[in-house]
Amino acid sequence: MNTSPADGEAREPSPGLRRQFYWRRTRALTVVLLATWFGITFCSAYFAGELNRFEFLGFPLGFYLCAQGDLLAYLLIVGLYAKYMDHFDASQSQDPESSPKAD
Repeated sequence: MNTSPADGEAREPSPGLRRQFYWRRTRALTVVLLATWFGITFCSAYFAGELNRFEFLGFPLGFYLCAQGDLLAYLLIVGLYAKYMDHFDASQSQDPESSPKAD
């Protein structure tokens, strides 16, 4: 007996559709994190002169952000990427027939 959505049961999306959704989420996450990386890098360097009027731990803030703060932000970006990709991979691997292969 074929089960149709009219029977009250939801159909699973096809493996191709699941794969497409997986890569769309992956690309969106990558674009957002790369834009964040660019924004942090550009803004801390571009506004360093203005930020140097303030001090943080005895150093001018612009210098501190470029020397240490940006690196901490990059580590946070990498950690967020790993966390979300683990989540995406786990949700994708619930269906053993749909592996995240590139088309």
